[in-house]
Amino acid sequence: MLQITSNLTTYVSVSSADRKNLHADFNKLTVATPLIYCYVLLFPTVVWGILRWGGLSIPLFRLVSIFGYSLFIYLIVSVSSLRYITV
Repeated sequence: MLQITSNLTTYVSVSSADRKNLHADFNKLTVATPLIYCYVLLFPTVVWGILRWGGLSIPLFRLVSIFGYSLFIYLIVSVSSLRYITV
């Protein structure tokens, strides 16, 4: 999703003459993807461990789901970045 919206935003923002020189930047994707997966999987696991150590019993799947739903805002932002606005 990140790569698609990034490429579409770039495609829309450049003039038709400059579109011949467009290329995909996979370096950003290789950095963004592990960060998002670590946020979705590693962070809830750490929170689950802390809660379990503190005596609270919340299923790990529920924490992963909650943190996964918190990423919904990134979907909205990436889709809304398709709209090219000049300031």
